[in-house]
Amino acid sequence: FAGTMVTAGNALAVVTSTGMSTQFGKIQQGVTDAQQDLQKTPLAMRIDEFGNQLTVIIGIICVAVWLVSIPKMGGSSFANKFDGAVYYAKVAVALGVAAIP
Repeated sequence: FAGTMVTAGNALAVVTSTGMSTQFGKIQQGVTDAQQDLQKTPLAMRIDEFGNQLTVIIGIICVAVWLVSIPKMGGSSFANKFDGAVYYAKVAVALGVAAIP
């Protein structure tokens, strides 16, 4: 059982509470309440803002890469334009995945 020192043997037990009614549950509730009271530091807020800006910039770059590739979508490497569009969409998505840490 979690939270006990018992490693082997036999015992008879009566369950008096489960889940959030146990002492572990009360500790978890206290931790949850404490986390809700915390406010983000100015540095954390700036990092979040930077992350949002970076996401938008990377998205714009990925769309731009796909748009620049439109003339190449009908090339002889692809059976049709749709296959070329799918290929370059995959390239743009791969670029986005690689750029976002």
